Amino acid sequence: MPNHRQRSSRPHLVCGLALALAGCGSSPESPVAPSPPVTAPTRPGYHTVSGTVLEAFGGTFRPAAGTRTIFFWVEQRTERGSTGSVMPVNTDATGRYTASVPDSRVSVSAWSRAELQPCLINAEVRTDTSLDVRVVPVAEAQSVAARQLQSEGPIVSGQVYEITPQGNQPVPGADIIVDISVDVYHAFTKTDVVGRFYLCRINSPIRIDVGMTGYQWESRYLRGASADLEIELRRN
Repeated sequence: MPNHRQRSSRPHLVCGLALALAGCGSSPESPVAPSPPVTAPTRPGYHTVSGTVLEAFGGTFRPAAGTRTIFFWVEQRTERGSTGSVMPVNTDATGRYTASVPDSRVSVSAWSRAELQPCLINAEVRTDTSLDVRVVPVAEAQSVAARQLQSEGPIVSGQVYEITPQGNQPVPGADIIVDISVDVYHAFTKTDVVGRFYLCRINSPIRIDVGMTGYQWESRYLRGASADLEIELRRN
C-alpha cells in the first residue's frame, strides 16, 4: 500500500509513495469551479465520492492531466471501535475520479514525490459527496495558487529550526507529513527557505512527522484546529 508505512521508514516515505504519480505547470488559466458529485449506481448503504485532482498552475488550479492512482483511507466506526482500509482509485485523463464507499470518514491522498498536498482532504461521507484534491508541483510551491491555500482553515503553520553555535537556524526542505491513523499519510509539504511551513483544512486529529536526511524525526500531535508550532530538529 503506497501510503501506508511503518514509522521506521520515515526518511524514505516521500520516495516510496506513489512513484507513478506526477504533475506540473507554469502559467495561469481560468479558475476551476468545484466539481459536482457524480451520480452513479451504488450498492445499498454505499455512496458515491467523486471529484477532480487539480494542480497549481501559476495563478490558479487546473485539472491534472493524465491518469494517476490516488488513495482513499476509509474508516468505519463500529461498536467495538473503528476499522480502516486503504483503497486505490484511478483518475481519468482529465483528473476526474469516482468511487463507492459505505458510511465512513474518508480521506483522499493524491500527492506524489514531485508534488505537495498541503491540505488534508477529509470528510464524513453519509451521502454522495464531492471531494476535489489540490496538489502543488514542487516548482509551484510559491505560486499565487499555492499561497491561496493558506486561507483554507483550520491552518497549522510552523517554523522548523536547529540549534547551532550561532543560534537557532532554519531548516529548509524538511518533510512535513500528516498522519491521520496508524501511519496512514494523507497530506505532505516541505519547509521553505526560512524553515516555515503551513498545512490547510486540518479538521481532524492528526500527527505531524517532521524530518529530513541527516536529522532525527520529530512528531507533534494535534486535535484538529489552527496552531502555530516551533519544531527543533537534531542532527543524527
